[in-house]
Amino acid sequence: MSVRHRIGNLRTAVSCAVVAVLLPAAAGFVAAPARAAVSEYAWAWPSPYSAGTAGSTAFVALVRGPAGSIYAAGARDGAEPGTPAGAGLLAVRVDAVTGARIWSRSTRGPGGHGALATAATADRRRSLFVVGAAAASGPDVGLVVKYASSGRLVWSRRFAGSRRGPSGATAVAADARGNVYVAGFVTGARTGRDAVLLKYDAGGRLRWKYVLATAKADEFTSLALDAGGDPYAVGTRFADAAYSQVVTVRVRANGRLRWRRYVDLAGTRSVGVKVVVRGSGATAGVYVAGARTGTATGDRVVPRLGKYSLAGAPLWGAPLPVTLSTLTDMAVDREGRIVFVGGGYDATDGQACGLMGFVDADGTLSSTRLFSREESGVADGVSAGLSRVVVDSSGRSYASGWVSVAAGGAGTSAIVVSRPADDGVVAFDRLWRYDGPASGEHDRFTPLLVVTAGEVYAAGSSDGRDGVVQGVVERLGSAASR
Repeated sequence: MSVRHRIGNLRTAVSCAVVAVLLPAAAGFVAAPARAAVSEYAWAWPSPYSAGTAGSTAFVALVRGPAGSIYAAGARDGAEPGTPAGAGLLAVRVDAVTGARIWSRSTRGPGGHGALATAATADRRRSLFVVGAAAASGPDVGLVVKYASSGRLVWSRRFAGSRRGPSGATAVAADARGNVYVAGFVTGARTGRDAVLLKYDAGGRLRWKYVLATAKADEFTSLALDAGGDPYAVGTRFADAAYSQVVTVRVRANGRLRWRRYVDLAGTRSVGVKVVVRGSGATAGVYVAGARTGTATGDRVVPRLGKYSLAGAPLWGAPLPVTLSTLTDMAVDREGRIVFVGGGYDATDGQACGLMGFVDADGTLSSTRLFSREESGVADGVSAGLSRVVVDSSGRSYASGWVSVAAGGAGTSAIVVSRPADDGVVAFDRLWRYDGPASGEHDRFTPLLVVTAGEVYAAGSSDGRDGVVQGVVERLGSAASR
């Protein structure tokens, strides 16, 4: 089984196709249905950056680059979609003003085998780190690659467990000294899949490895650093084949475990989705997003958001009074308020739609909003979904996703939708839409990047009927187009 498929196993646990149930306002929040079309805004670049048609490409990460540029990371030419076999890890640097390519690099795994990116970050010197997995003569191995801002390959490292079996990276973060932390999984000798957290210094030397191993399967899926450089990872601990818990760990910069916390959401499966560290001193917090699925909830997904102190003390946390079909991402603003995105179905017509929700700093769910085909303004749209969310310094929230087009069931339009700060009913007021050059393509935005307030980028892929997938990057403009 490929690393992308194994990573996808946890994603699948929070993506059951079911009807989203929004509780009435009496439950403590406003559930505002979506109807009127959102004003569409133009893109800032004359045309999107495209990785070209020489082979299939897709971008999975956006990172702030040196002044006036951004990085995008993904993969090119996978022989089997979503697997490292035959693929090259793709990294590009793009001019932030024009969208023109500055450089592009394709790096393969050890022995010339394929490689696949899952996440990326940059350090203070704007060196780019890309992580993922590489095919090998045996099972997939984890891969960590460092590029200089000039595009030069500085070093490449791989990691694996003590037993023959797949390994891979799912998240990455860099500290102020150029050290890089990598989260993911390896295969242990007696414990199967184990969650792993690794630290490499700026020169690529492995400084330490922290492994969380149970008798079944474990995996870290998200990673964040505090102001002092300590890493925090969240993931899933499988107690047995049908039961799991959300696990959060804080590891000191020297590799020693500071604390570990488990949350049982009283479902067949509880899955860790995202960790964010915000603030400093007494106001600092570790925010964790998880989801409950399984027999206790039918096939529905119940999100659970929580906050710990940096010392690991639980401050608040409980399942939210809302059920979803997916929980895909979470962001936290400067005031400690949370915005999350996922998906469900519009109860009025049964069509899939996106959902954005807001949680106050004390953990109270304040409002939710559906994003449906009506708000997209796509005349022949039939469904919609939201994938990722970011918040800029002004408090404006941006969510990426897609709108399905009805004509012949042909494909999707990639979209970004936003809402202003301090909007109690989560009214979306801006939308950016991308349709690829070929008719019938499947276009979708996933990664988002905020550089400053109002300077936001989106990336994803455009899948044409000719079978060639093009990775695309766009910059959001500030002028209305309709």
